[in-house]
Amino acid sequence: MLDVHHKSLMAWEVPLRAGQNPSGFDNDSFYDAIRPIVDAFAKHDECTKWDTGHTLCLEKQNAAKLLVEALSLLHEHWPSQNSHYFGQSYQSADRSQPRYANLDDVHSYEPMLTKILGDSDLLPSIIALSPVLFSTTVPSYATSKDVDAVDVLTKSAAYLFDPQASDVAYRNGKTTTVWSDGITPVAKTSPYFMIAEAYAGRRAALSKLAKTPDGANQAHAWKASTSALIDEILTVEKTDGGGYRFQNRRMRAVLARLIDYVRSRWIAHARASDIDKWVHGKLPADLENILGGPVFTAVTDVAAKLEANPDAKNQLYKLLHYQVNDADAPTFATTLTAIGDLVQLFLDDKSMVPVVQVMGAIADPKLDALSPQMALMKKTHEVDTSKTLLTILKNLYHVDSGGGTPAATLGDTLAQVHRTAPLDQGAYAGADYSNLFHQVHDFFVDDQRGYLRFVKIIKSRNGEQ
Repeated sequence: MLDVHHKSLMAWEVPLRAGQNPSGFDNDSFYDAIRPIVDAFAKHDECTKWDTGHTLCLEKQNAAKLLVEALSLLHEHWPSQNSHYFGQSYQSADRSQPRYANLDDVHSYEPMLTKILGDSDLLPSIIALSPVLFSTTVPSYATSKDVDAVDVLTKSAAYLFDPQASDVAYRNGKTTTVWSDGITPVAKTSPYFMIAEAYAGRRAALSKLAKTPDGANQAHAWKASTSALIDEILTVEKTDGGGYRFQNRRMRAVLARLIDYVRSRWIAHARASDIDKWVHGKLPADLENILGGPVFTAVTDVAAKLEANPDAKNQLYKLLHYQVNDADAPTFATTLTAIGDLVQLFLDDKSMVPVVQVMGAIADPKLDALSPQMALMKKTHEVDTSKTLLTILKNLYHVDSGGGTPAATLGDTLAQVHRTAPLDQGAYAGADYSNLFHQVHDFFVDDQRGYLRFVKIIKSRNGEQ
């Protein structure tokens, strides 16, 4: 005690300087300033042992012990690797030895915490939220009864942090783990431990990657992109009325729809009495299938190749920015309409699965059908200095006074003409699709009346044979 806090205990009794006492009383010492916090903890008890259903508390302890444990925890994480006191350095190898600390440099977060707690409305908002939680009830679709919102929040937090309130295991069936020091055992894991370990694993992987010749830029790009994404999604701004709101005004609408969707799925599974099976079985399996499937893997490969080609990446970013920039209202509206059409189109599994299978076959690297087309597009872009092809494409999709486009009219006409029965006005059938595709195929390979004949005519204009 004296070794660690030499000459500091007396300082706690010294009155704080005028104007720097959080309590507002200039003659108060540290003990006076912290007394209200200690009193708030001392007025409550913490349950340390629950029954098997986690509904009845079997053992309690005064919550003031929580404050002591929190301060002890901060003490171990406060120093950094460069911290010293009275010429002594900290060590993180053995908890049983003197001057043990995790060297996480929590001290460096003080300016951020000062800004969050002192310059924002976080604490007033939490205080204002408390009576709302205690007076609000939410419907329980499992019991058909209303339950207190504060109980729901408490049980949710307990499930996340308390190993005794959750029954989770790693994919290998293991239920034990260790602290971040890699040594101290934890008898039973919890969702929080799993999330913390995943975060630590990601951080370790990035640190390892940053030490490789080609990985430093990738590690930096990951950190920069995740930071930019969080800023884009969660940055808030102050309103004229003194409140706060999302700076990205679409986030509120997106989150509201997302919450409604998750709530509707939860209600549906609660009424079907299969929430546990859904949460612990189907959801993880679906997520594993998505992340381990060929589509996600291919997208990741494309992203890696783009990251290695800054020019291609910048051009793609410019294209995407152009498509979703709401400052250009017509383009933005067209993008939203196209996305909506695609979403509705892909909901029609019966019609889309055969089409997607054909597209997959075309994109198969063994067939090598796309590479020549990409080479042609690149060559066309290089020689078409007058942008003739671009002008033709723009004209094809120019909206006329009737709301249509030449491309749509041409497509509808070709689709109707090449049906098995051109005068038929009903929905397309399998035979119609087959006939249409055969006609398109014949057009491209016919060297007398098709595309090849057209190419020969163009070449002959330049004296080529």
